[in-house]
Amino acid sequence: MMGSRNKKFNFYKHNFKNTFLLFLTLLCVIGSVTIYILPFQSQAAPTHLPPVTQTASSFVKTALKTISDQFNSKIQAISQALKLKDKSKSALTFIAMCCIAVLTIIVGFLLLNARPANATEIPTNVTVDYDPLVSTILLTDSDGGTLQVWANDSRIFNCTGTVYDGDGFADLGTVNGTIWGFGSNYSAANSAGLHYSNSTCLKYGSAGNTSSYTCSFYVHHHTENGTWICNVSINDTYARTGTNQTTNTVDVFKSISVPLQTIAFGSYAHGQNSGTTDYTVTINNTGNAKFNVTLDAYRVSGVPADINSMSCASGTLPVGSIAYSTVPGTAAISKTALTDAPKTISANVSVTAFGSTAPVPYSFYLGIIIPATGMSGKCAGFLDVSAS
Repeated sequence: MMGSRNKKFNFYKHNFKNTFLLFLTLLCVIGSVTIYILPFQSQAAPTHLPPVTQTASSFVKTALKTISDQFNSKIQAISQALKLKDKSKSALTFIAMCCIAVLTIIVGFLLLNARPANATEIPTNVTVDYDPLVSTILLTDSDGGTLQVWANDSRIFNCTGTVYDGDGFADLGTVNGTIWGFGSNYSAANSAGLHYSNSTCLKYGSAGNTSSYTCSFYVHHHTENGTWICNVSINDTYARTGTNQTTNTVDVFKSISVPLQTIAFGSYAHGQNSGTTDYTVTINNTGNAKFNVTLDAYRVSGVPADINSMSCASGTLPVGSIAYSTVPGTAAISKTALTDAPKTISANVSVTAFGSTAPVPYSFYLGIIIPATGMSGKCAGFLDVSAS
């Protein structure tokens, strides 16, 4: 048994040189295969592309066949040169196979991670257009503070500011503006006093990436008091839209209009009254809030709280000579007499209906009571009718 082991040791010792030569030969074979692979790998596709397994496999098969053929050829040549017997030749082959197995794994790894030569990396690019922006926005009237309406007339509210587009002001399209009060919303239909829109806002002062704009709205006297919202939108050539909003407060505005110029009671004798004859006074609410009606009679213009309602050619007419009622046809002596302090009628006069521009009228009815003594001739004075 020891003799057999010594023979094998002597065989490996004596054939070390041949084995080393065979290993060098295998390195040359692998090198030639690697040189063959390098041009293929130099044209490899980007690493993010998926590997083409079928193509790599064909290269692996070709390379392994080349190594195998050259290996068998070298083994035959070395065996003939050294005149090895079959047993020795088998041992040498075994040692060489171990070497080639390691090298084959390395080559296979390189080949399997190769990319096909027909993959091409194509540069790509795209330009993303800037979105338009409503940079600044302000809701004002002419005084720049809170918003006020005018009696029985229209007033201009403005939404102003700047719009922006990173692609330049030429890319900015139409500016649209909408304002609405508490009782409405952005998408509601236009309604006088409640909702207004402007699809042709003025755009001006364009330079660089910005343009200034003004959206004007002609609002009515009964425009709802409270918080109002202004929404401005801007589109661009790609039909994209930018929006912005702001708010301001519409002030409460009580306004009364009395079309009647003079109240002519006519002629009466001492101790007479107008009976059921009514002297009608009609008023209009020309503001944006409900109100009551306050009456005050006095002799001299601008001097209220008088105990007399008129000055006569001789004497004065007491303030209680004038009486009122909210019900037509009420007898004068049943009406409410005025006093030296202002008298308030709980009228709660309605504002103009939203969507309309015509004020809603309100009427009350006066009568006259002439005292038995204390005055004579023509009498004249003033009746103050105010919203309260």
